[in-house]
Amino acid sequence: MIYFITSTLANNAPNQVLSDISKNIKQENKICYIRETDKEKLPYFQYIEEKPIKVSKNKHSFKKEDVLILNDIICLNEFKDVDAKKIAIVHSNLKDEYKVVRNSLPSFKKIKIFLKEKYHEKLLKEVDMTVGVSENVEEYLKKIGVKNRTYICNAIDYSKMPNFKKEFLGTLNIVQTGNITEGKNIIGSLFLIKKMIDNGIDLRLHICGHVFSDKYMEEVKKTISSLELQKYIICHGFLSKEQLFEHYKYMDMFIMLSKVEGLSLALLESLYFGMVPVVSDYPSLSSVVKSIKKGFIIDKSNREVDDLIAYVKQRKYVDDYKIISHRSKAVFDFEKMIKKYEKVILEVQKDAE
Repeated sequence: MIYFITSTLANNAPNQVLSDISKNIKQENKICYIRETDKEKLPYFQYIEEKPIKVSKNKHSFKKEDVLILNDIICLNEFKDVDAKKIAIVHSNLKDEYKVVRNSLPSFKKIKIFLKEKYHEKLLKEVDMTVGVSENVEEYLKKIGVKNRTYICNAIDYSKMPNFKKEFLGTLNIVQTGNITEGKNIIGSLFLIKKMIDNGIDLRLHICGHVFSDKYMEEVKKTISSLELQKYIICHGFLSKEQLFEHYKYMDMFIMLSKVEGLSLALLESLYFGMVPVVSDYPSLSSVVKSIKKGFIIDKSNREVDDLIAYVKQRKYVDDYKIISHRSKAVFDFEKMIKKYEKVILEVQKDAE
């Protein structure tokens, strides 16, 4: 039996990928989780569609030939001593992830598991296979000495995405999605759009996401005020997928200047809607722009900002949306991702024989 195990049933990118794989591989499998989620405190948590089972290392009996696909570091820690074949999916560089956790989520310091960087690197070396979801994650695994590793690019089942009719408004509409935390670098986005406005661009920045860090949200508000951006910013709060996709029909650009990120499904979804990506130079984001050969990479030197401003003034995004949408479907191939996971699972099962 194959067990896809996640720590909670949050509807986040790692769980979406896990769910898609479980629904599309040919072998019998089960979606599992470790703990319940407090939906009152975290309203953006939505349960995945399948009927999952709750598991723990103490209450569930696994066989040696079973394959446990572990979706995060909490699962990696929980099942480290279980006598079964284990595949760890690694969504981001743990070194960078821990820096953001320490800086933006101080309450997590109480949870010791998030602070044991070297300990988790050791666990990654002990599983039967690690899967990096982007090239830079695979490179990170190589750097820390993980021998059993592979790279399987995240992808979206675009066939299940809604049909849409793109609509362009007179104002440039830019969207940023994701939890409001320091790692998402919304303040960096504010400084960028300030420069665009100062260069005569009429725009609106739509911020969509749950406020995960109240402290960082206060910093965002202060920055909006100090830069006099109040009339240019629209904060939508948390939106369901349906609500978000309805907004996406009117969005021209997707901005993600994150300090750390896995291969973002939100970014891939934006490409489907033909939005021009404007991303940081963090490798898993910049690699997407390089792959589709459209978009802008904003690094510390800001060397592409002038090009971005010129591009917008010429309204080139109106012509490019079809190209971006088409290329994203070709590059981030969902069926190819599923086949690679099936191959990895078979290899691990073969080693168990």
